Amino acid sequence: MGQITILVNYKAKHETREIFVNEVIESEILDKIKKEDGFISYEYFYNVTTDLTITEEDYKEIADVIRKINLFQHDKSKPGNEHAKKYLLEKERRKLRRKRKQPYVPYLENLVVSLVNTAEFPYNYEECMNLSLYKFNQSFKQIRHKIDYDQTMIGVYAGTVNASKMNTQDLSWFQVSK
Repeated sequence: MGQITILVNYKAKHETREIFVNEVIESEILDKIKKEDGFISYEYFYNVTTDLTITEEDYKEIADVIRKINLFQHDKSKPGNEHAKKYLLEKERRKLRRKRKQPYVPYLENLVVSLVNTAEFPYNYEECMNLSLYKFNQSFKQIRHKIDYDQTMIGVYAGTVNASKMNTQDLSWFQVSK
């Protein structure tokens, strides 16, 4: 039997793409396809002009990098049963519908204004535009941690916070990557 290639091209409105992808993942159809006899590979993208193929492993690595750049956490939890899965999907749909009705709020603009007006941030508006998104977000994360540390230490020195009950990482302004 020869090799068969199936190409699925799905176009959706911006606000429904996440729902569709989540439903495909949650349906576990990809796992079923991979368990078929004779399964060779599952590719997410194939570009004829550049002969570029992005496999599932490549996709996961790219997604991890994008999450790291944007300070997103990967939720690896799975619902316990079918009822919980349906509930979580419906909850996510309602959340996206509510979000769609709200006006767009540019989070980066507000973050730049906040950071530029913070003593710990060494850049002005123009210099800030030369930072990569990763560097900018990491600066934000570190400054937020340092401010939390400073406020906690004020509480420790004032006697209102008991340092002996705190995590040792909270007792240092220096962040160690996990």
